[in-house]
Amino acid sequence: MTRLLREVANDPALRASLAKSGLETIRTRHTCAHRARELLSIAESFAAPADLRLTA
Repeated sequence: MTRLLREVANDPALRASLAKSGLETIRTRHTCAHRARELLSIAESFAAPADLRLTA
């Protein structure tokens, strides 16, 4: 681990590549829309089947 951290600290191109990759991941997988879809999916998993829902 120490060796890898030294490589990152001493290699500007590696740092730039890691930063670019990380930002791409954040922009594609951690958007508000992505989170909203995940939350809706989780909420749906807790929903009772239609035939068991109470009606008013």
